[in-house]
Amino acid sequence: MRKTDLQFSLPSFDELKSSAFNPPSPSGQKQAAREMNVIRAAVPARRLKVAAYCRVSTDKEDQKSSIRIQKEHFSSVAAQHEDWLFVGVYADIVSGTKKEKRPQLQRLLADCAAGRVNLVLTKSVSRFARNTTDLLEMVRSLTAIGTDISFERENIDTRTMDSEFLLTILASLAEDESHSISANCRWGLQKRFENGTYRAASAPYGYDLVDGNYAVNEAEAAVVKEIFSRALAGEVLRQIAADLNVRRICTKRDGQMWNGKIVHPEWTGYSISTILKNVSYTGDQILQKCYTDSSFRMRRNDGQYPQFYLEEHHPAIIDRETFEAVQKMMEGNRKGSQSKKQYTALSRMLTCGCCGASLTRHKNRVGSVYWVCARHRKKADACSLPSLREEDFIEDFKKLMWDLKADDALVREYRDSLAEGFQSHPKVSRIEERIAEIDREMDSRNNIRSRVRSADFQTKQNELAAERETLQSDLDMMKDNRIEMTEELLSLIHSVGGSFDFEDTFQKITETVTIHDRSVFTVRFLCGLEVYYDGR
Repeated sequence: MRKTDLQFSLPSFDELKSSAFNPPSPSGQKQAAREMNVIRAAVPARRLKVAAYCRVSTDKEDQKSSIRIQKEHFSSVAAQHEDWLFVGVYADIVSGTKKEKRPQLQRLLADCAAGRVNLVLTKSVSRFARNTTDLLEMVRSLTAIGTDISFERENIDTRTMDSEFLLTILASLAEDESHSISANCRWGLQKRFENGTYRAASAPYGYDLVDGNYAVNEAEAAVVKEIFSRALAGEVLRQIAADLNVRRICTKRDGQMWNGKIVHPEWTGYSISTILKNVSYTGDQILQKCYTDSSFRMRRNDGQYPQFYLEEHHPAIIDRETFEAVQKMMEGNRKGSQSKKQYTALSRMLTCGCCGASLTRHKNRVGSVYWVCARHRKKADACSLPSLREEDFIEDFKKLMWDLKADDALVREYRDSLAEGFQSHPKVSRIEERIAEIDREMDSRNNIRSRVRSADFQTKQNELAAERETLQSDLDMMKDNRIEMTEELLSLIHSVGGSFDFEDTFQKITETVTIHDRSVFTVRFLCGLEVYYDGR
């Protein structure tokens, strides 16, 4: 068979265009060429959906003004970018470091996850988060879904950020600042407790707060008297609560905001018990019943800090005889559970490692005490953590203490790292340098004292001495009290014997315990050290 080469000549685009728009006439005559304009459809540019996040600590007028200024500022910034679509401002008026307690931040995170926000503008790292873990967690989760964050003061934008190193440092400084502020506030409260100038921020049921003082609320006081009378007559607390709910008697928090929502809590046996045990109804006051730990969680003060008892602090609703009689009655009701009296140290200290809920204490029919995840108890398939026998946990905790006594290297390394971190803190070095400068200046001035007017000399010396004292106080405040607490932990570890008082030891050194499984838990000591224990 003969092979034939075939050649094709394809028309150009211009020839195709000419033939399509200039077809030959029926007579075969050529028509005048028509011009064709190619119009390309404009594709609208995708606009970046931008939101701003603001936070202030209180609802005072100057802080509210700060919110307004921030809103106006970020609106102005967004207006300067044509490719930005400003979707609004999320503003929290709340103090603290926990992201869970900021409803507007939670709403912002939800909107980011839903794709309604692509870029978040915020004033500074400390306004967004003062907790290093929370900050990095939020930054990572937001960038993973394509949402970026711009921190204005630090000039950090996650769109151009090479690494998290600088952000981590800034977050750590913000967290240190938060701890410093907390320590200063605690010191101020302590002084007001001691000299009797403390003014309450809220009043218990039965009282109104008037200029920082308790004033009797007659309607609520009548309910308080009824509760004491019925309890003293032997009525079950749950029945008292149920009756108050049926009569639609509101609690103190009814209609108030809680985590961004208006709440209408009902009376419970626990709330009735709280009223019955509150010495404030006798006119006396106990100060510092709770404290905030290093993780900014509220804890009951079981001896960690001094308490102050003020007699006849405010008008009484219940006489002392009635109050004491109710206390004796409630104490008699508790005597049936010896183990509950012995191991109250675990109350509010155990957290579920699966879902984060608290563990609550329960006793079975044969008298064994168990701790159960509150979420699992409410709905079995909501959490997989098995119940924990109290006796087993106490034994495991003792084993952990004996292990640490046998090998305390972990605790010592933690103490040394705290000391090293304190010395390397940039603010520490600046304060120490300034103290050294003041010392040199004061020595130099002492050498020329004879040539300086006495009054001027003494005034300047006093100013320098006052500045040095302030700086030294700041330095002492910055010294991590966790170092001292770690030393106390080491001392206590080495003092434990073959048999020791669990309740006393546990309360002295433990902040919280996360339960992962039976015989598996993480202890966070008051000094901040976390130790993982697996006794399986």
